[in-house]
Amino acid sequence: MIKSINREKCNSCSLRINTGCPVSDSCHTDAIKLNGEGFPYIAYPDDCDTCFICYLDCPNEAVEVSAQIPVPFMTVY
Repeated sequence: MIKSINREKCNSCSLRINTGCPVSDSCHTDAIKLNGEGFPYIAYPDDCDTCFICYLDCPNEAVEVSAQIPVPFMTVY
């Protein structure tokens, strides 16, 4: 699941400023959207299928993704 997007790293991204954000363009589930200023944000975190494409497409390593899936705790008697 996508955990965070570091906006400070996005500030210096020439791709985001000139051609559009590759992170939001690469999200096939639309979990990542762009706000009015053109910055990516996590719009639908539960829709993320942890494909890591956003992580790989971000030239400034601003995206943090976790492959850990919460497992419910079960007590067996």
